[in-house]
Amino acid sequence: MTEKWNSISFSDLPMGEIRSYQTIDSTNRAALEWALEGAADLSLVTASEQTSGRGRMQRKWISYPNSCIAMSLIIRPTEAERSVLHLFSPLSGLAVAESLQQNHQLEPCMKWPNDILIDGKKVCGILCESAWNGSVLEGMVIGIGINLRKEAIPPIENQNFPAGSLETAGCVNLDANQHIHEIIEKIIMLRPTVIKREFLLNWERFLAYKNQQIILSAINQEPEVCTLIGLDPQGNLLVEDRKGQRKSYLAGEISLRPVQKYCGKI
Repeated sequence: MTEKWNSISFSDLPMGEIRSYQTIDSTNRAALEWALEGAADLSLVTASEQTSGRGRMQRKWISYPNSCIAMSLIIRPTEAERSVLHLFSPLSGLAVAESLQQNHQLEPCMKWPNDILIDGKKVCGILCESAWNGSVLEGMVIGIGINLRKEAIPPIENQNFPAGSLETAGCVNLDANQHIHEIIEKIIMLRPTVIKREFLLNWERFLAYKNQQIILSAINQEPEVCTLIGLDPQGNLLVEDRKGQRKSYLAGEISLRPVQKYCGKI
C-alpha cells in the first residue's frame, strides 16, 4: 500500500515523484519497474519494512519495521554519465559518508566499493542496478539500506560482516526522513563531479583499510592477503600482493575484509 509522503520536507530538492510504502518486498524491484514505466529523474521509493531486499553478490538485506532506511532513487543518466555508470555506486556511498560526517559529526569510512562503516561495523549497504528495455538503458536505480536503530542489527549468526547502526554509533538524530533528505541532497551536489578526477580523490579520502593488510575473496579462488593501496584511475581497487605486484579489481569480482577480522585459513 502506498502511503502519503510529507512532500514539504523535500520541496527544496529538484525531485520527481515519491512513493512510500509501509511494507514492500524490495524498493529496488519497485523502482526498476517504475523506471521502465517512465519515472522521472530523481524519483524515489521508500519503505518502512523490506522483506526481500538484497545487496551485492545477491546477499540478503532485511529491513526491519521502523528501524531501517530502505530507499531506492531513480537516475536518468546523461550522455556524459553513461560512461561512468559504475561510479554511481561509490558516489552514493560518498554521499552517505559526507552526510553522516558533516550533519551528524560521525566518523564513517567506506569499505570498497561502497559499504559504510563506523567503528569497524557496517551500518549501510548500497546496490545499484540498471533498468534495461532490451538493449536500451532506461535508467539506473540506487538502492540504499541503512541500519538506523539498534533493532535493525541482525543476529551475529546472520552477519557476514560485523554490523552496527547509527544509534549504536552515537547518532542523536534518528529521523529517517531527514537522513533521506540529506543523502539525496548530497547525491545531487556530488553528481556533477562523478566525471571529474576530484570525485576519486574525495572517495579515497574515506577509503577504509588504506595501507593495511586485507583479505580478498573471489568465487572459486582461495582468499588472498594483500595490502590495500587505494584506487586506480578508473575507481577499481588497487592492491599489492605478497610478491610486491600491484593488481586492480572490479567491484563485482571480489569482496574484502581486514586481516584481523578474518576467521578462515590462508
